[in-house]
Amino acid sequence: MKLFLLLISLLSGGVLLHASTTPESNSTEMIQADSVNEKNMTELPKKQHIVSRMQHIQAEIDQIDSDILEKSVLPKIYSNYNMFQELQKQHSVMEKDISKLQETKRLNFAQKEELEQLIQQRNTLEGKLTLLAEYEKDPFKKFLEPPKIEEVPSVGNPFAIIGAISYQDKLISNQDEYLGRFEKLEDIMDKLEDKEQMVEKLYTLSGGEEKYQTLLYDIREEIKTFQSVMEIFQTTLNVYTKKVEEIKLELSRTITEESKKTAYIGGFLLFLLILLLFVKYLVKRYMSDMDRYYTINKAINLTFFIFVVLTLLFAYIQNVSYLVTILGFASAGIAIAMKDWFMSVMGWFVIVIG
Repeated sequence: MKLFLLLISLLSGGVLLHASTTPESNSTEMIQADSVNEKNMTELPKKQHIVSRMQHIQAEIDQIDSDILEKSVLPKIYSNYNMFQELQKQHSVMEKDISKLQETKRLNFAQKEELEQLIQQRNTLEGKLTLLAEYEKDPFKKFLEPPKIEEVPSVGNPFAIIGAISYQDKLISNQDEYLGRFEKLEDIMDKLEDKEQMVEKLYTLSGGEEKYQTLLYDIREEIKTFQSVMEIFQTTLNVYTKKVEEIKLELSRTITEESKKTAYIGGFLLFLLILLLFVKYLVKRYMSDMDRYYTINKAINLTFFIFVVLTLLFAYIQNVSYLVTILGFASAGIAIAMKDWFMSVMGWFVIVIG
């Protein structure tokens, strides 16, 4: 009987204990669930913020890529160069696979099909490599090559001044164009560095995703390539600029000297012309005999013309190529000035002989 009562008391105590502990455990579980929900609700806006920020950064990267493509052909050159390198790697791997299959003595049907496909793919790759052959070595050569400097004209007469000024303007235009290329390259470098920083942010925000790691590696390789190009460009630009500046200084000096020389000669010829007109005026005013006036007038014209010819001849005698031209003008001038005299001599000769 006592044993029975003891069992009943134990059972009732266990029930009471279970009843007393169940509400506490339920409340603990509810508290934990609430904390998890609160944590999820807190993390959700944070994730949304990260996604939004990554989208914004990606939009900025796309804008940088668009700006770079619009401003220069360099990214296209680099893309073709990079593509050529990748195709070469694929071609090398494919050649090894083909050689391995060809060395196999007995090929099953699947291996034969694989070999045929590899050969076909290799031929396609070789065609692509042929099209991109110019990017195999020094793909930036055309971009780095400065404009050709043509032969510098010599300034030895007034007409050559016009040609020298035109040559100088063209030289300055080419220099500005080449400098513009370098400035574009600098701008591209700045944008690539900005892009690198943005990709680093994407890599960090994504928690180290592989695609952003690959993108970061690619952009750093591109920056290294363009840094090398920029160093070569800087050296070439310095050499080209110095050479152009030397030519410009020499041309400016020769143009100035020839302009002064032309001004002096023009002033002297103007003085001779004024003197000629003044002498003619005096002869006409004080010479009453028309025959003597006519003879003296012709002599004055001839003297003036001889002075002009001698002046031009001695001024440009160092340029032998123009001597023939000067003598031609001189002969024509003498013929015009002495036309009446020649006609008189010819008439006298006809009368005497006839």
